[in-house]
Amino acid sequence: MVLLLSLIFGFNLTLAAQDKYTYADLEILAQEKSFSEYFNHALDVRPSERDEKWKTMTLSMAEGWVKTLKLKAGPTIEDYRRIESLFTWPLLKSNEFFRPLRFSFGISYLENCFRGSPWETCYPLAQGFWEADPTDPDTAIKMIELVQKFHPEQSQFDYWPWLKVALASPLSEFYCKRDQINELLWQKIRIEWIKVNKNGSLSKKIRAMVHSDCMIGLSRYAYNKLTTSSNALDREQAFAILKNTPKLSPLDTELFYVYFLMDNPSQGETFNYAWSSLQGLGKKSKKRDLLMEKIKSAKTIPDETMNSLDEEKRRVVLTEIHKQFPELLRYYGNTCLEYITGSKTFDSGNPTLYCKQIIDSGLASELFGPELTIQIKKNLKF
Repeated sequence: MVLLLSLIFGFNLTLAAQDKYTYADLEILAQEKSFSEYFNHALDVRPSERDEKWKTMTLSMAEGWVKTLKLKAGPTIEDYRRIESLFTWPLLKSNEFFRPLRFSFGISYLENCFRGSPWETCYPLAQGFWEADPTDPDTAIKMIELVQKFHPEQSQFDYWPWLKVALASPLSEFYCKRDQINELLWQKIRIEWIKVNKNGSLSKKIRAMVHSDCMIGLSRYAYNKLTTSSNALDREQAFAILKNTPKLSPLDTELFYVYFLMDNPSQGETFNYAWSSLQGLGKKSKKRDLLMEKIKSAKTIPDETMNSLDEEKRRVVLTEIHKQFPELLRYYGNTCLEYITGSKTFDSGNPTLYCKQIIDSGLASELFGPELTIQIKKNLKF
């Protein structure tokens, strides 16, 4: 019995040894470009025998395999998985030539997958591709681009795990020049801003989220929001990001405060600063002229205060604006008249959304003047 077992196990060990490929076998496979068979047996060589020649040959075969598959019409999922499996080899994962080849092949495959297959099929592959190299900022950005391009309906998708890697990188200066990246960051900052109750140090939060080089692009994006957005919350967030930075001039600050008061403001620290700023404008005609130049270049005039359900707040705020900055309300009234009479074309639609509400409130005569108010009433058709 002992003799029989010895014969059986001895025979199996002999077969196992015969299944192992030798160094010479691998060299022949390399010459024949038999990629699949080569990598099925490349690790048959003992670790102690994987010398520089073996490493060079293995790297060359890996590069050759990826290049061959890239030329293939429609690589299969098996092809994709084989290259991804090679990326787990330390020799290949750290190689400066193999890494970009694997990246290019993988992204191309994923693009084709998203283009022709459902989300449920391709997203797990994309997530796996990312998890194989989770500190690479270029991979992070590519994952974001793939989802936005092929599945824009995923509006609630959480991009932050990818985005934070890209924006913490020194390469963030380049990523933060892109509006679509800044908009994703903007949404994340909105959440953090709300968490600090719109007070506290938002700048500290942002510095912890992104590389300092990203601030150049983010500041530009925030300034554009501050000066062109019709959304009051966007303007407040932009101001919170930009205040105490060189990007924000004293005139920009005063314009923000004027817009804040015109947009149905809530009580708080910002309101107090805005009120104080407004009262200082009464004696600064040149400053008011400069502000009017900026206001006239805008597509719309913030006017939520005109539609405020709090009639007392509406009266107090608008009366003070009329007292300290009468040019603004006259311009608003004239713009309203130009729109309703069609004497001027406005590409973005009605720039004075709540003109009718202020006419109906009975405050218009005081704010716009009796003559202008009569003309607006005569032409109102809505």
